[in-house]
Amino acid sequence: MPAGYYAGRSHPYREQQIPRLSKAHEIGQFVRVKCANCRITRHYRPGDLIKVFGDRHVFELEKQFRCEKCGEKDGVSVAFVSLSAEEIPGLIVRELLRIEVRHVPIWQDVKL
Repeated sequence: MPAGYYAGRSHPYREQQIPRLSKAHEIGQFVRVKCANCRITRHYRPGDLIKVFGDRHVFELEKQFRCEKCGEKDGVSVAFVSLSAEEIPGLIVRELLRIEVRHVPIWQDVKL
């Protein structure tokens, strides 16, 4: 796996070598999101995350997640994991139910 100090841009050939969500979905991996501050771990299916974020690589995903418990972004790490058949039963996976769009009224003051 690439180093954790990725700055955001690299050579296009190297950029293609970084694992993406579509590849993880193809080979049956899960996305593990850990918070170092409150030590909480969540597992997601890559196909669900593609619907929300698009096909991104692992370093771009780290910028997208915020811990639900403590609200921090800095301590969150994202990794693609392959689980064995013994680990899958009883695993709690967060599934995407729906994507809701908020309709917020925008007001403007107009002088009559």
